[in-house]
Amino acid sequence: MGLRSPANLIGPFIAAALLLILLIALATLVDEGELLRTDPPSEAVNVVTSIHPITAIVQKVGGDLVDVSTILPAGSGAHLHETSPRDMSVAQAAECAIRIGGEMDSWVVQVFEVSDHKSHLQLLDAAEELSQQDTVDWVNPHIWLDPIIVRDYLVPTVERELADVDASNSQHYAENAETFQDELTNLHRELVELMVDIPDRGFISDHPAWTHFARRYELWEVGVIERSPGHEAGPREFANLLQEAEAAGVRVIVTTRGHVGASAQFIADELEASMLELDPIGTPHCEERNCYLQLLRFNATRLVQALSNGSSGRKSE
Repeated sequence: MGLRSPANLIGPFIAAALLLILLIALATLVDEGELLRTDPPSEAVNVVTSIHPITAIVQKVGGDLVDVSTILPAGSGAHLHETSPRDMSVAQAAECAIRIGGEMDSWVVQVFEVSDHKSHLQLLDAAEELSQQDTVDWVNPHIWLDPIIVRDYLVPTVERELADVDASNSQHYAENAETFQDELTNLHRELVELMVDIPDRGFISDHPAWTHFARRYELWEVGVIERSPGHEAGPREFANLLQEAEAAGVRVIVTTRGHVGASAQFIADELEASMLELDPIGTPHCEERNCYLQLLRFNATRLVQALSNGSSGRKSE
């Protein structure tokens, strides 16, 4: 075999030199802490929730370390959902199950209980325990529609739950929770500013989804047509509601997206009021209300526009 010429040695020499330079550069990055992560990410924690707003909150706290599934299909009523074998299958694969609690999503209890989860969290109970002597009405389960309740009670509760299930990433959850809480504070200030100059703040709801929201932003929920699922006001109560609405000059009837009842339409006709359809649950595939912050902005903007176009003469008391 003949000797290789100098020209034939140049290629391997250059390749070896480049490899050496690359190794030195990588070592420098590691020493300086600039190579943030070389290990593959740990397997995501499987979480199952009853409704989309909880999913949106868990995703903000868990980030890329959680894989969240929602039992309630988009567009379905949150109070009266009928569970299916598909729901059982989704729940069975989860390590953590989270629901609002109370009558809000009681239909999901049988799904969660048949599954062997590491944890089963009811946000109403956990948040009420965290709040101690706070003045929040914990009987009304629509607590996610008040961003301050979410900031002060739900986010810490979800953070603690994820850290219990996945202790090795507790710092990640804590940092995400703090960031989300800052975003919620900014959202609250934004909504206060949005609503500060509304002259007419009275409305009627088809059900008490917006009670917490109205109290937070000093709106006036004059009355509610259906206090609990399937239980509308009786004839006397209905007549009193209509009388109070007339006296208050209500011109806005708030209904739930996709579920406009005959009673709400009747009151709107009697008062010559506008029907305003809001979305308390959110829609995963709709960009303007698929995440928590956007959902609140969407509803608040629509409500302000409707109240600003109305003519009810009194403010909240």
